[in-house]
Amino acid sequence: ALARPQIRLRTLALREGSLALEALLAFAKDRFGLAVSIGALRPNRVGERQHLNLAASFLELKALARRHPLQWETEGPLCVLPADRAHAMSALLTTRRPKLHLWDLGIRELSEDAHVKRDREREYLPRCEDCAVRGGCSGILKSDLARFGTEGLASIRHETEAH
Repeated sequence: ALARPQIRLRTLALREGSLALEALLAFAKDRFGLAVSIGALRPNRVGERQHLNLAASFLELKALARRHPLQWETEGPLCVLPADRAHAMSALLTTRRPKLHLWDLGIRELSEDAHVKRDREREYLPRCEDCAVRGGCSGILKSDLARFGTEGLASIRHETEAH
């Protein structure tokens, strides 16, 4: 209303950054009254794959999402979220259109971008078939499955089954 920019803060969940992350979240809220959205580190552009060894595992993401469920971003397996938040996110995401990424327009097969594209391919586990939030879940990156396995990933029960 005052022609001020709208500020959104975003950070990434890293293996060794939980203490710094908690301090960052508190600082942003206390100093600016802003929430920080939290995402998982993903293979992205050329050169960024070298940092993937810093990525938090599914179990670490699950613990973080339990402490800060409302600040979690939408990309990635919804089963790392608490069940009530996963249900809410799935309902929101089911209505969204899929995003078009630049590499969907075509890249050279032997390029670095082709490797990143393969890292970012998604899949669903057999246990995902009867997951209550499957419709809104973007799946699991193949590169994450290769690094972390399936520990921490579990089917979310339907709300009627939860009671």
